[in-house]
Amino acid sequence: MPAEKVEIDEAEEEGVIYKFLCNPSEIIGENGRVKAVKLQKMMLGEPDAGGRRRPVPVEGEFETIELDTVIMAIGQKINIKGFEQLELTNRGNIAADEKSFRTSLDGVFAVGDATNRGASIAIEAIGEAQKASEVVDRYLHGENVSYKKPFVVEKTVTAADLADREKCARARMPQRSPEERKHDFDEINLGFTPEQAMNEAKRCLQCGCHDYHDCKLIRYANQYDIHPERFAGDKHNCPKEQKLVCIERDQNKCILCNLCVRVCDEEVGKGVLGLVGRGFTTVIKPEFDSAETVDFCKNCRKCVDACPTGALKSL
Repeated sequence: MPAEKVEIDEAEEEGVIYKFLCNPSEIIGENGRVKAVKLQKMMLGEPDAGGRRRPVPVEGEFETIELDTVIMAIGQKINIKGFEQLELTNRGNIAADEKSFRTSLDGVFAVGDATNRGASIAIEAIGEAQKASEVVDRYLHGENVSYKKPFVVEKTVTAADLADREKCARARMPQRSPEERKHDFDEINLGFTPEQAMNEAKRCLQCGCHDYHDCKLIRYANQYDIHPERFAGDKHNCPKEQKLVCIERDQNKCILCNLCVRVCDEEVGKGVLGLVGRGFTTVIKPEFDSAETVDFCKNCRKCVDACPTGALKSL
């Protein structure tokens, strides 16, 4: 069923009854009004070429349900009027390449529910449209028309990574009662109080990179089609530190480019930061890893601005 579990549960709370493998065969009326619906019992047939088992009628098996309203909601089908030149799939959808979104007609691109698999959730269609816009732009410039998935750095989060985090259960959204909400189409969620909303926001683990959109390393990796497996090797697994008054340092992102050290020394004239250690264990910290050195920091944050990878973050 194309629905979230919470949606199914809430519908059942309101009295919805699900009937699977049933197909309406007759709507029964009396005195000009609907009285009942006759359902044909179905069963799954033999798998087709794609492995899908389509429902087929069970001979002579019917069920009649008394009711007073029928809402026809049997799905949707594409109206291909005006698009007869396009190649279609065996389901009657527009056939489009999944990487370039091109159709059988040159210069025509297609995305969303009208293509390939058919109807899905709205955000998938929006995502495809965003990708297709890049492809169409390249097509109009006479360039390669194929969507390339952006390079991102992935990390497997383990229990050890969350050892210092307090476990906190998700707050339950206040709702109108099933008996009340089943009589109208008003919003059922009542919303969090300001305190609840703030507590929910605090549950965020902030596992993403705050500097993703400005990271030069990511920009160059995408620009030059980097294959990370070519550069595989040992990685740092250091906890984040707040060695300076208002700056958090994540050594796992540091590439030892030395820009922060230079800007602190040459531009600001403080020389607070320096290279500590040797070889693979080298890290950038206050000079000599000394607490006294931190006192010279003027909190100008120019080292944060100079960092190309988001290893330094203003607090």
